Amino acid sequence: MVNKTAQNERLGAVLIDDCMQPSRVTALLAKVLDDEETQGRYGWPRREKILGIVGSLSDEVTMSAAALAKQYHLPIVSYGSTTTSLSDRLKYPTFLRTVPSNALQVDAMLQLLQKLNWTHVSVINSKSEHGRNGFLELMTAASSKGICIGIQQEIDESTDIPRMIANIKNYSDARGVVFFGEEKYLSAIANSGVTNVGELLFIASEAIGASPAIMDNSTNRGLKLLGSFVFSLPVGPPAEASKQATSSDQTNDCLYFELQPSESESFSSDVSA
Repeated sequence: MVNKTAQNERLGAVLIDDCMQPSRVTALLAKVLDDEETQGRYGWPRREKILGIVGSLSDEVTMSAAALAKQYHLPIVSYGSTTTSLSDRLKYPTFLRTVPSNALQVDAMLQLLQKLNWTHVSVINSKSEHGRNGFLELMTAASSKGICIGIQQEIDESTDIPRMIANIKNYSDARGVVFFGEEKYLSAIANSGVTNVGELLFIASEAIGASPAIMDNSTNRGLKLLGSFVFSLPVGPPAEASKQATSSDQTNDCLYFELQPSESESFSSDVSA
């Protein structure tokens, strides 16, 4: 892809579909950056013309790409990776992000739990970097806020969802469940046919906030998630993002909390996170 600026200078980009696969993006980036036989072919630029990398949405993919970017001293900017693992300046010295890390999200979740006077919650997290990192951040910070995590369950494609829900219900009377995972897993829980899913109230991470349709109360899935809380990241200018959040609230009988970092955090390498 090539564009011309107002000064008639050529600005180009190599677009890579990572397919949410770390090994794929590493192999393709290595081709673009390192293989002398392919540089200059297929419209790919010479190595010295590449100024940086943008992406990815997936934490795992970004971590792989950032490790490669370190070798070539190239900046890499992610628009969606929130794991605090990427805040390690020794492993990922050239990494930047335009979204807040999980540390800010966890702090906001704990403030919400305190506001609701909830002292016990359960946790469901996916087995991805996003899910596991979110849980670890929550577990580390919860005790200082007087919040007890009663039981933690991990979910993937092979999880026995009825048994998982039964484990949560049998362990505690607490209705609150913090969910750190991707939309497909919360959809699977809501669509599982487990009759008492609706007795639980979910506090869902920004990965769910990116897919507000999951909370649509015109569907059976959405009805089972009524009353849930969802965190989301700003999209577009603050005024536009706030308008979108308000619209979602009115449509979906659930509360959306927008994570709005300060100006200094909005484009940050998270050195102290």
